Amino acid sequence: MFILTSAVGGSLALESSYLVVTLASHIGLALLTVGLAGYLSGVVSRPYKSRARASARLAGISAGFAAIAGAAFLWLGSSDLALYAMEGFAILGIVASLLLIAFGGPSERLLAAESVA
Repeated sequence: MFILTSAVGGSLALESSYLVVTLASHIGLALLTVGLAGYLSGVVSRPYKSRARASARLAGISAGFAAIAGAAFLWLGSSDLALYAMEGFAILGIVASLLLIAFGGPSERLLAAESVA
């Protein structure tokens, strides 16, 4: 989701004036990314290893801060600082997502409980 949202955001940068459909798509994808990352970090990651949970939380925090920076960029007149913050948090979210894939897997407690059942 971070990559897709970033790709649509990058297409906004190429436009001389923002098309409403592209801007709405970017905002919609950003909100979906925040929702999914929040759900992942709050609910889905519970039975997983601590490194996977930490990666999920980092992705959720990154998505939230990227959305805040995007709102600041939109409402405060295309601030360069907001743009760099939005891009930085998007990159951090992509890295956190890759770490989640690398560190993912159920915890030993969950594996032990499943093997008993």
